[in-house]
Amino acid sequence: MNMQKTAQNEQSKHSAALQEILALGERQIRDGKIQPAAEVIKRLRERRREP
Repeated sequence: MNMQKTAQNEQSKHSAALQEILALGERQIRDGKIQPAAEVIKRLRERRREP
C-alpha cells in the first residue's frame, strides 16, 4: 500500500511538472518569444559562415 502511494505521489509530481512546462510554453507563445525553428537554424548557419 505504501509503495502504491509513493508511485501515485511521483506520478502527481510528474504531472504537475508537465503542466508547468506547458504553461510556460503557452506564455512564451503568447508573448511572442517563440521563433520558428527554420529561422533559428538559418541564422545559426549564417553566423557560422561569418569570419
